[in-house]
Amino acid sequence: MPGSPGRPLLTEEWQIALATVTIMSVAWILFRIARRIAERLRSDRDQGGDTD
Repeated sequence: MPGSPGRPLLTEEWQIALATVTIMSVAWILFRIARRIAERLRSDRDQGGDTD
């Protein structure tokens, strides 16, 4: 029965695949947030906003 001792719920290959997808998803979300922040800063600067 899967999940019982000696028989993991996911094989090692699937665990690696799942971890890879998770890491890539988090990286993509962080990239989108960073891009949004950079765009906001750029538009503020173009409009003569904060000058520091």
